[in-house]
Amino acid sequence: MMKYSLSKTVFEKLLKQLVAIEEKNTNLSKHFNSDRNQSEFAKIMELYTLELRELIESATQFESDDTSVPFVVIGSDVKVRDLDSNELNIYHITTPEVYQAGENDVTLLSPIGKALLMKEAGVSVDIRIPSGMIHYRIESISLNSEIDIENLFSYVNK
Repeated sequence: MMKYSLSKTVFEKLLKQLVAIEEKNTNLSKHFNSDRNQSEFAKIMELYTLELRELIESATQFESDDTSVPFVVIGSDVKVRDLDSNELNIYHITTPEVYQAGENDVTLLSPIGKALLMKEAGVSVDIRIPSGMIHYRIESISLNSEIDIENLFSYVNK
């Protein structure tokens, strides 16, 4: 098990997220109909919950204003460098219900969201999007905002 260090603020946000997910997600698959996206969402959330629990259980806390997290989590801001154009982009990872068009939001079900979720800073990812392939390197990951836990699972109840 990896050992991680998190600022107390980030640790508390992630713990709050994990508790809320586990409370609402005792068995997420029971809530799904045959919708493929909902089924995919359930699988992603199961893996995500395991990774998040491991992160929290292994983390040591320290006092700091540091907002960095060791891998991409829901609610995080991910700075990526396009390896073809050298352009920097920042994406905010959201769930489908919280997504806001016109912002830098990407849902965890989008090609970019799926490719980035649970990846570490420094990792390069190749992402197939409708217009072709993009090649990114994750430059940094931070958790600056509160996570909208109330709407996190409203997607499954549609």
